[in-house]
Amino acid sequence: TNGNTQLQFTPTALMRDFTLHQINVQGVRDAAGNPLAATFTSSFTTGNTVDTERPTVIDSNPQANATEVPTNAIITLRMNEAIDPATVTIDSFYLYDTATNQRVSGSVSVSNDRTLLSFVPDTAFPVGRQHYSYLTSAVKDMFGNHHSSSYRYFTTAFDADTTGPQV
Repeated sequence: TNGNTQLQFTPTALMRDFTLHQINVQGVRDAAGNPLAATFTSSFTTGNTVDTERPTVIDSNPQANATEVPTNAIITLRMNEAIDPATVTIDSFYLYDTATNQRVSGSVSVSNDRTLLSFVPDTAFPVGRQHYSYLTSAVKDMFGNHHSSSYRYFTTAFDADTTGPQV
């Protein structure tokens, strides 16, 4: 990360309290192919911090109550803390089409930092319709705290977004 100058370690589960951990970095090469001169070794001891706060949505795309949302939009929710990816499923994060009274088929994913949840519809959204995105209490943070169920709605436009990015 950070311009290829840092390594990031992300544990796959909570680390045990008050436990000594040792890190060994070896076999790493720079962009030119030069190897690390020597194995880097470091250690740290975990503490005992307990998180009792529920995770919350701090941003969404599209924004709540948005109109003219492109029919090919990807729906994202930014959380205030890391989420347990196993709890983000099509049953805990889903979209609902108010015209058909049915869920929108699609897939969900969680970013590497576990704070951005994405819903990608299987097909383009129908034009000019209101949709609700739901995030249920089945979604949990890494300490097992449940999200309080929430929803947002948006209305689709009559066109897809066909404008490419500019630099």
